[in-house]
Amino acid sequence: SVSEAGERSVFNSSSCDFLELILDITRNDVHAALEDYVEATVEGHQGDAMQEESARRVEKSVWFQELPPILTLQLQRVRYDTTLHAAVKVHTPFAFPATLHMDRYLEIHRDQVTESRKKVAGLRREMAVIESRLHILKHYCAPGSQLTAEQAVPQHESLAAVISLLQQTDLTSQQGDIGSCVVLLQARMQQVVAESVHLEEQVASLQQQCNATYAHLQQYTY
Repeated sequence: SVSEAGERSVFNSSSCDFLELILDITRNDVHAALEDYVEATVEGHQGDAMQEESARRVEKSVWFQELPPILTLQLQRVRYDTTLHAAVKVHTPFAFPATLHMDRYLEIHRDQVTESRKKVAGLRREMAVIESRLHILKHYCAPGSQLTAEQAVPQHESLAAVISLLQQTDLTSQQGDIGSCVVLLQARMQQVVAESVHLEEQVASLQQQCNATYAHLQQYTY
């Protein structure tokens, strides 16, 4: 780890045995969670009280010297909700491959992987921005709606329901206005579907780039 206080940097290192790793399930897939586990930055960290000045920034980097015969990954499915002031279960989907390649986390590959980690971190930040927009399209809640995140529906399905309702409405005197609304809503629905497809393709492309970065490291597997 590297601790920075003002212009001073302090390097610390330690080693320990392990049999399991606790992963953040909100990262959506096992490699994203592992990347968070092995690389982390803490801003505003307070150092030891005996030090002359407290560290303001700490960077953690973890490298495995040897992997156990059986590796246990514990998924952290519980988080503390600051609004409810209670622990709540996280239902985020979590993807993992049939074969898990661990080469990128081994110390013997440290020199060739260090720059790759930075590249993948940048790709994942870009992916997070796109996924945030995609989440809005996939989990739509109208302003003032009382729906929870679990009850929210894709925006194009919500638009389709409104269109269907308008088409079934028998208001002879307002057929022209209703027809215009239907046309506008159908156009918007097509835009939403097209945007969702485009965003999904972007996410898939970025994920492929992440995977390709470590494609040459596939010796240590589970």
